Amino acid sequence: QAMSTTLEFDKLKHDYGDVKPDSDNKTIFTVTNTGTKPLIIEDVSASCGCTTPIKPEAPIAPGESDVIEVIFHPKPSQLNEIKKTVTVTANTMEKIHLLEIRAFVKE
Repeated sequence: QAMSTTLEFDKLKHDYGDVKPDSDNKTIFTVTNTGTKPLIIEDVSASCGCTTPIKPEAPIAPGESDVIEVIFHPKPSQLNEIKKTVTVTANTMEKIHLLEIRAFVKE
């Protein structure tokens, strides 16, 4: 693919540790364009409604970085260990990249 590039994340997993139900917990995954073409983050989706990812809107120039913010907001019914996946779709050779979050929800 002529327009594809490569990317690297600063981490592939984030552990929020112990969190309370009905609280906003935020983390940032930094994504760097390690290729030679602009990196376009086409879509970022979460495996459940309790997780809200926010993607960079503008293309990321080669050598530059931007952030994907992930807010985890557990519902009162979600107790104990929670693991969720955030799927990042980009113009890379392997289009799909998976990020993982984990938290332990307790009152």
